[in-house]
Amino acid sequence: MKNIRTIILVVLAAVIFVGCKKEEEKPKEEEPKLDARLVDTKWQARDYLYEGFMGGGIAYEVYDFTSTTEVDHYVKQNGNVVHSYGNYTYTLDYPEGEIIKSETSRTKFKIIDTRKMEIGKYEYLKQ
Repeated sequence: MKNIRTIILVVLAAVIFVGCKKEEEKPKEEEPKLDARLVDTKWQARDYLYEGFMGGGIAYEVYDFTSTTEVDHYVKQNGNVVHSYGNYTYTLDYPEGEIIKSETSRTKFKIIDTRKMEIGKYEYLKQ
């Protein structure tokens, strides 16, 4: 009888040990890499509207892509930033993307070639 109890205890301990065995860890799924083609690029278009209202020479509207998700938007005149619209996020599904200015304001863009991009309805040149 004592042997049967011992055998039952050993089998029970083995079942518990196997049942509590740590599951094999599944390899983590890698997050998709963000497209870095636009990082450290600036795109500009002549800003006739700013020139007309503010004067002072030729002005350019600039989109400066600072990371894989952020873009600065500003006006440059005579080599100086004279107006900042702000820093926004963007998404890129090459060759198209979207600049997200707020929940209700989004601007689509399309990369035409290595030197041209359409943002909204305007053409911007790479600097």
